[in-house]
Formats: sequence, C-alpha cells, structure tokens
Amino acid sequence: MHTLAAILQGILFNTMYGACAVGAVAYGVTYVSSRPSARSLRPFAVAAIATMIAMVTLPTVPRYVFHFGVLSEISRRPWVYASDRAYAHEVFEPLTLISPPLTAVTYTAPSWTTQNFEQVVRRYGQEDELALIQADCDKHTVWIAQPDSSGAFRYGAYSPGDMSPDAIGLFCKKDWKAARDEWRTALKSGLTTGSINGALF
Repeated sequence: MHTLAAILQGILFNTMYGACAVGAVAYGVTYVSSRPSARSLRPFAVAAIATMIAMVTLPTVPRYVFHFGVLSEISRRPWVYASDRAYAHEVFEPLTLISPPLTAVTYTAPSWTTQNFEQVVRRYGQEDELALIQADCDKHTVWIAQPDSSGAFRYGAYSPGDMSPDAIGLFCKKDWKAARDEWRTALKSGLTTGSINGALF
C-alpha cells in the first residue's frame, strides 16, 4: 500500500499527468455547472488555465510537505537544535521564489555526556545522514562517527579533525543545559530511546 501511494504521489506531483488530471477535473466541473450556451468554450478555457497553474504548483507541494514536517519535528522535540537551514529557490517552481520552503536542515541533540552529540542531516528527497559527534572543546577538535554499510558507527579517516568556527559555536559555546534536561526528561518518559534515531526522532 505504501509503495502504491508513493507511485501515485510521484505521478501526481512529478509528471504531466498530475496537471492534466487537474485540468480534466476543472473541465468536468465547469462543464456541469455551465449553462448549455456557454459549454462550447468556457470549460476548455478553465481547464487550460487550471492545467497551467497545476504545472507550476504541483511539483512544489512535496517540498512544502517536507518543510512543514521539519517544523513539526522541531516544535515537538525541544531538546533538538536545528541549524544550517537551506531553502529552495527554483526558477521553474515560482512558489519557492515567493515563499521558499526548507530543503535541508541539520538537527543536533545532546547525548549521554557533555561532549557527546548526535546529528542528523535531513535533505529533501534524500536519505538522512546520521553522525555521532564527540567534541573536545579544550583542543577544538571533533571526532565524527558515521554508519557503515552494516549500520555500525565508525570514526572516519580524518577524525579527529579541527573544529570550524561554526562548530566551536555550536558544540562549545552554546548552552546545552536546558536541551540536555529536556532530553533526559524525554528519555525517562519514553519519548526517546537515547539512540541516534531515538534522541532526534
């Protein structure tokens, strides 16, 4: 059922068939509601306008679904900090030029100790990128572990690496006490499992 829904969604929002379907519905509704004397031209005009509008708006709908889903996740998880937000500005999707939707965001959450964090990079239309972060604020270095093909987290060849100024601000200068208290409360109440997936989602 999920696969079928995904296929139908792809057809509706990412192909001409979706716009044509909107045009067909507009034609049918206009034809039924019009007087017989107006049925020769009016339904075709309405269908053409509806199809053109659908062509430039339907492809953007999944972006806004992603956008509002991200905002919902942030509001429901006060222990998660959202940084590095990126917004879509697509010339062929005019709605993104008027009200740009989120296309990528980095979630950071505290973990068991004051120097450990968990991160998820979520991008529109892509798989999440997970990472375990161990920050050394005295040396301004950071260890980053990411899952391999088996799902086991392993440190990369370049760990530890030097922190960027943004990383220093995020891991060392930001006050994580309130977020860590929220995380521990959520852990006790069962809202999170304390794992890389559970801490964030």
